[in-house]
Amino acid sequence: MAGNTLVPISATPIQVGQPLSFPVFDGGGRLLLPAGEAPRNERHVARIQEIGMIGADARIVAPPSSPG
Repeated sequence: MAGNTLVPISATPIQVGQPLSFPVFDGGGRLLLPAGEAPRNERHVARIQEIGMIGADARIVAPPSSPG
């Protein structure tokens, strides 16, 4: 994470089982969840949104909406 500003992930849409298009770090820059991995359950999503940080230049791709 050297040279990259981290910003909170709390407002970023995250869904259980939906792979993320960006890596998630903690406030110290340690990798919590690599890009392409998916949160396992609602508790995992809540924890990521509580402590997760992403690079300020992260390319966020919204998860597809489910039909109907």
